[in-house]
Amino acid sequence: MRIAGLVLGLLGSLILLGIGALWTEEADHIKDVEEMALTYQKMVQDASSASGQKVEETSTHKDLMRTLAVVRGKAKASYPMFGCGVGAFIASFFVFKLPRASGAIMGVAVLVPAFLYAGSLLVSFPLALGALFSVLSKPKPRPSGTGA
Repeated sequence: MRIAGLVLGLLGSLILLGIGALWTEEADHIKDVEEMALTYQKMVQDASSASGQKVEETSTHKDLMRTLAVVRGKAKASYPMFGCGVGAFIASFFVFKLPRASGAIMGVAVLVPAFLYAGSLLVSFPLALGALFSVLSKPKPRPSGTGA
């Protein structure tokens, strides 16, 4: 189980690290997306005031708001995902010496981004399995030193 914890921990941490880096790049463009949404809202308000009738929200506006919420969630979770990926990568090398502590660190690396954006659980699933296997692995029996 330790080998499975090591392999899944390394694989999951690299996936978390890579996706965190990709989402960090998207987080840099959040200002542009928010400006686009504000421009769209202002255009709808101007059209509403010019016609004298209230313009109802269209499906395009709702889709834009949903997309903006997803981008904000990814932006909030991007930096913690990157940091937790680095921490889990380092912790996965200690699976053989300290399996429970290593599994706990990998578990925290799964949960921290999940509190900020639930979609990160899809990305960190291999890391969660690695954490589970590490925590459940039995420690190595210590050799008895009778030494004769």
